[in-house]
Amino acid sequence: RFLKLFEKPPPKVEPPLEQVWKVNSENAAGVAAVVGFGALRAVGEASGGLRRGIEAVDFFVGRYLLLTTVGYVGLKFVHYKLFDPFP
Repeated sequence: RFLKLFEKPPPKVEPPLEQVWKVNSENAAGVAAVVGFGALRAVGEASGGLRRGIEAVDFFVGRYLLLTTVGYVGLKFVHYKLFDPFP
């Protein structure tokens, strides 16, 4: 019984859109629900894609900002500590 906690739940099966529309198109409330929840899902999918894009840009910029900073500090260390032009 305890080991059932570690089992994966069965995958959720989404019904096809045609079936959802057929079931809910019988009255105005069903149509409004399908349109409203469909719009919410579209906004959610779009914002998820935008979030993934922003995270990819953030990861890229963060990585190369770190590399350029370390390179700049290393270059200045070599310039001022190893090849110091001032006596």
